Parts: sequence; structure tokens; C-alpha cells
Amino acid sequence: MADHLWKVADRDADFALAEKLARSILEWETSACKHIDMSALHRLNRQDQQKVRFMAIATSRLADTLRESQNSDCVNLNYEALRLYRAIDDPVDAAIRLFNMGHVFKNVRSVRDLSKSAQYYKEAYDAYPDYDQLAKAQCLGQLAAVSLELMREAFASGAPQPVALKHLNAAIENYEMALELTPIDADVSLAQTHNQLGVAYLHSKTEHLKSLEHFKKATYYFDMAEEWLASAGSRINAAQILEMLARPDEAREYAAEAERLYEAVGYKGAELAQAKRMLGRTG
Repeated sequence: MADHLWKVADRDADFALAEKLARSILEWETSACKHIDMSALHRLNRQDQQKVRFMAIATSRLADTLRESQNSDCVNLNYEALRLYRAIDDPVDAAIRLFNMGHVFKNVRSVRDLSKSAQYYKEAYDAYPDYDQLAKAQCLGQLAAVSLELMREAFASGAPQPVALKHLNAAIENYEMALELTPIDADVSLAQTHNQLGVAYLHSKTEHLKSLEHFKKATYYFDMAEEWLASAGSRINAAQILEMLARPDEAREYAAEAERLYEAVGYKGAELAQAKRMLGRTG
């Protein structure tokens, strides 16, 4: 029951409730392991090993909840979960923790360190088994996202243009490698990567046509997955590029499609207002 309630709180971004439930679950799983010699995890019987695995899962759950609420305590909890997974020889869940450590150092402001983030994503890539192509592709996608962040920081700090361009090219390369690894039936992942490639090429003054191509592909895959909100967003992205390319009729068509999708799913946020403004600008 507590696990289900946590999932609902996490889905609804009720971080206070999610944290309370995650701590309660961890306390329960820790209590179940009181009899275990934690200095000899490599010699456990199967039953006790499973108990430690449940404790590692609960530790991971709390770590992820705290990460979402920008609480830096997630760092040590991730380290502890990683230690437990490695001690019971669970390489797949250890790889997942490494991947999440990449998120921590990219997204938690108080501990943000993009070099550490990239290192953990690389370690996760190496740790995932070769048959898990989607997981490896997601690691490459996150490495690309780190490169885009480094590019933005380079621009903001006034670094020489070649420095920013180096990061941009690294992002594009990793996104393209991610596409090659992504299974052909992983519609959402394909859509997200194409969308991010569109964003990356948007930063290049000479590659706006490539940006448009990727936004169109993102729209196709989002439609295939029936992810209508995300599909509306990729249509807005395509409309913006079409405006930049002085193709107002096509831009209006994409903006109108986005507006219809936003209204169909009951979305009333800033992107809907943007679609309406774009229709006014291109009319």
C-alpha cells in the first residue's frame, strides 16, 4: 500500500508526501535487515540477499524523491544504494544508480557539477549490458544534454566561440549515436532524441533545415506514441523554425495543429498562449 501511495505522490509531484512515504518504506526495509551482518554482504543466503535488495530499492526511491525536490541529501543516499547493489552483485540496478547520479550532478543546483555528471553517465553506459541498447542510448542522450549545458555556459561566460562550438558538436554526435542505438519500436525515445537534435541544430546558424527535419520526425514519433502534449510542443518548435526560414504559411499550419492538440488535452499553459501568438504573428 505504501509503495502505491508513494507512486501516486511522485506522479503528482507532491514531494513532501512522497518523501514521508519513502522514508517510511526505507525504515521498514531497514528494520527487516537488522539481523544481517552488513560487513559480509557477499556471503548472504538468497533470502537475506533479497532483503538487502529491497532495502537498496527503498534507499534509491528516497534518493530520487529528494533529488526531485532539490535536496542534496540525495547524494549520499545514492552512494549507499550503489554500495548495496554492488555488494549483492546486482550490476543492472547499479548501472541505474550511476545513471541517476548523473541526474543529481546535472539537475540539483547546490551540488551541480557537469564534469561529475558526465562521468557518471559514462560509467552507466559502460555498466549497462550490451543487450540493453535503449539504456545505453539514454546514457548517450544525457551526455549530449550535458554538452548542451556546457555550450550554454560557454556562451554565458563569453568564452571563445570555438569552445562553445566544440560542446555543440559533442552534443550532436552523442544524440546521433543515441538514435543509432535506440530500438525502432521505442517511439517515445526516438521522438525525444529527434526533438533534442532539433534543439541542438537550432544553435547552429547554418543548420536550421536540419533542425526542422528533426522536429518533424519528433512530431511523427510522438504521434505514433499518442503523446499528444509532447507532439504539440514539437509542432511549436517546427513552427518557430519555419518562421525563421520565412515560410509563414507552413509555420501557421504547425501552430494551428499545436493549438488544437493543446486544447484537446485540456492544456492551458504558456505553450498554448505561444501557439495563439504565433498564429497572430503569421496570419
